[in-house]
Amino acid sequence: MEKEFKFLFTPIKLGSTVVRNKVFVAAHSTGFSEPVDYNRGIFLPSKIHAYYYAERAKGGVGLIIMEAGIVHYSSEGLVAPHLYDERSIPRLKFIAESVHKYNSKIFGQLYHGGNQATNTRSDLIPLSSSAVPSSKYSYVIPAEMTVDEIHEIVEGFVKSAKHLKQAGLDGAELHGTHGYLIEQFLSLHYNKRSDSYGGSLENRMRFLLEIIDGIRTEVGYDFTLGLRLNADELLDDGLKIEETKQIATKLDQSKKLDFLNVDIGITGRQHHIQIAPLYVSPGHEVEYIAQIKSMVRTIPVLGTPGRCSDPYFADWLIAESKMDMVGMTRAHIADPYIINKTLEGRIEDIRPCIGTNEQCYNRIGNGLPLRCNVNPSVGFEEERPYEILLANKRKKVLIIGCGPAGLEATRVCALRGHKVIAIEKNKSIGGQLIHASKLPGRADIGSLIRWYEIQLEKLKVILLLNSEVTCDLIDDLIETTQAETVIISTGAVYDKTGYTEFTGKGIQGINNIHVFSPEEAIYLTHISGKKAIIFDDEGFEVAPSLAVQLAKNGAKVVLVTRHSSVGQAIFSTLQLPFIYKELSKFKIEIYTNSIIERIERDFVIIKNIYSEDYLEIKNVDFLVPVTYKRSINELYKRFKEKVKQTYVIGDARAPRRLRNAIVEGYSISLSI
Repeated sequence: MEKEFKFLFTPIKLGSTVVRNKVFVAAHSTGFSEPVDYNRGIFLPSKIHAYYYAERAKGGVGLIIMEAGIVHYSSEGLVAPHLYDERSIPRLKFIAESVHKYNSKIFGQLYHGGNQATNTRSDLIPLSSSAVPSSKYSYVIPAEMTVDEIHEIVEGFVKSAKHLKQAGLDGAELHGTHGYLIEQFLSLHYNKRSDSYGGSLENRMRFLLEIIDGIRTEVGYDFTLGLRLNADELLDDGLKIEETKQIATKLDQSKKLDFLNVDIGITGRQHHIQIAPLYVSPGHEVEYIAQIKSMVRTIPVLGTPGRCSDPYFADWLIAESKMDMVGMTRAHIADPYIINKTLEGRIEDIRPCIGTNEQCYNRIGNGLPLRCNVNPSVGFEEERPYEILLANKRKKVLIIGCGPAGLEATRVCALRGHKVIAIEKNKSIGGQLIHASKLPGRADIGSLIRWYEIQLEKLKVILLLNSEVTCDLIDDLIETTQAETVIISTGAVYDKTGYTEFTGKGIQGINNIHVFSPEEAIYLTHISGKKAIIFDDEGFEVAPSLAVQLAKNGAKVVLVTRHSSVGQAIFSTLQLPFIYKELSKFKIEIYTNSIIERIERDFVIIKNIYSEDYLEIKNVDFLVPVTYKRSINELYKRFKEKVKQTYVIGDARAPRRLRNAIVEGYSISLSI
């Protein structure tokens, strides 16, 4: 396979560092840092970092760039390593040694948030090039930095780079994009200064160049130094590609940097483009990166093309000189062994990133540590091995239900050497994943189903489809299979009463209207001209996505949600800009902070929960309540009476999210 990938698996030199291949994991927040002064918001690297990065190194990636590390106390507050603190050095050393053990290279990233430094714990005033509000935290007005403060923060960058070198890391990347401090000096949108740090491009580059010069004086040229650079802020008055080309050319000619790492957009305004969810096709940043590369003559240009999970696409990007190294970041969260699997000719075994951002960026945005919807080991690499070991005693395992929990249980049990029989009542595996993948823009979820199909086939699992297990069949099934362990993973279904915890009851008069569950409504087609109400009590993606689906099929849709906004529970997944665009496109009528009070034969009454105003909606043909789910677990008690080692997992135990189901399928299988 290495011969087939003629470009991706050749070494590349970044300054003094030789990287074994042209794939890197870009810096991304993990939330793994350990607090040493929680009140002030001071955090240090942890051993969780070491195990997390080492797993990706073991999987074959050439370069890992650590998450953003804070360089000065004025940017405290972010749950990230504080690199200016000398206490970080031994911890960084452990991380570097853990990665080097597998022949990968690791850089640290040097960061100051500027006006995006929340400083909520320390109560420090955010500092920036000028007193321009943050696009992410619009209520934060920073103080314009004095020249003395500029020099102090430059020294913070230098000191932090020195600590990285002392710890044995291979290099450092300056964080000059996403609208953070270095970019705030470069950009006319943020930089309104009239002194030697503002105005002309030469002046606006001064802060960056002083950082570079200071670091080179301190650590020399045997330590790789690069810059993550914003090709285009996508703002009317911000950095544009033509000006960024000039910056890249000047930096290239200075011969003081060893690489550029290019992306687009700023946090807050275009984060849904930077960390694009499943609604965006792969490669949306490629041409921006390629334009910067066309201006650079002597140093490599790295790039994060956007949702890149395909090794063939990555190889093509190198072959076409779009970039010199390809970032495959969320792909490596989902499957840290992408490179090894590719080299072994097992591309079909690469576990796909489905792009929901629910357990990665969403959690980080809510102050929680990084996880993954499809990879249960993320953040638990020390205790949840990615590579499954054989069980000491092989057993006969019967698994009822092949949704995500059952599929993961089936896969892991089979990898452990157990003889597995999996039974699914439907004609195909996937459970709720099937329905989810049918919603507009969410087809990528189906790639996870296809991955499980391949894994189960390779593991020679006995899979019985179109086979419903009822209580009457239990005795015969146990006798036939000689099952020693039974796993019930029969999932859950949406309730059709319209029950909401807010009122503690279902919808009055719901029998006066035709009601479809969300699972049923996805497949409605002959509804042109019909009027539908979707009542959303969840706040996730199902209700607005269903609204778009029904509207595409010709229905006039009214969306009623108890929450203050549509999709409130997925705000930080970055899906909403795309969902809102579709809701607007199809002119879907939306009522927030509202519930359905009652249903009469020819009209529906909705109520605003705050004003208590009522609104009558006439000529409604059908209703889709997206409220709570009911577990389907009637088989559990009956099997438990017959087979002592019987478990219930996933939504059958309690309806939750995809990751919960997969983690339970994984965990229970390791205990068998």
